[in-house]
Amino acid sequence: MQPDQEPLRPGDGEHQSPSLLARILAIAASVVVLIGAVAVSFVLFAIALTVIVAFGIYVWWKTRHLRRQLRAEPPPGGNVIEGQVNWSKDVADTESKKDPRA
Repeated sequence: MQPDQEPLRPGDGEHQSPSLLARILAIAASVVVLIGAVAVSFVLFAIALTVIVAFGIYVWWKTRHLRRQLRAEPPPGGNVIEGQVNWSKDVADTESKKDPRA
């Protein structure tokens, strides 16, 4: 390169744009890759769903005798009382119990 010439920039020079056939092949390859990726994701999703359902059925089957036993027998100790407990403490009363000097 001579001193009076400008350096070539990336868009300059003898670079040819891709032909129409190359563009069509690139688009077709992109579409094929995209369809392949979607197909692979569907297969992986189906496999994962099958494994999860099989594990759920396995746990359900292995615990069926326990569920049957819980339905048939009352719990040891009498009745089961379900409910909610709401209580609060008096802060001054609690603090006086913790502090031996009070």
